[in-house]
Amino acid sequence: MPSNVRFEPPSSTALAALAATAEMDAAMAQIAETGRVYAESIAPVETGAFRSSFRVDDDGEGARLVNDDEGAAAIEHGSDDTPAHHTLAQTADWLEGGSS
Repeated sequence: MPSNVRFEPPSSTALAALAATAEMDAAMAQIAETGRVYAESIAPVETGAFRSSFRVDDDGEGARLVNDDEGAAAIEHGSDDTPAHHTLAQTADWLEGGSS
């Protein structure tokens, strides 16, 4: 029976190589698309512009869920006139398996 068992985490070079694969890019795009659908389902709707402005930005270096509505920052973080909704933060938590 071995008396000493060690786990060696992958090197940053190995992780970078994994992140650069087509398979990882496809997986990230799929997760971001799932997040887009969820974000749209929980987004506050006044005019519909915020909800319809979620998109997956895939530049080949990893997919990201973004909202490019001009009022997105105020809706996400709040303003003097609008309480914070944290749609993207709630979506990230949901994707990570947390509760929203």
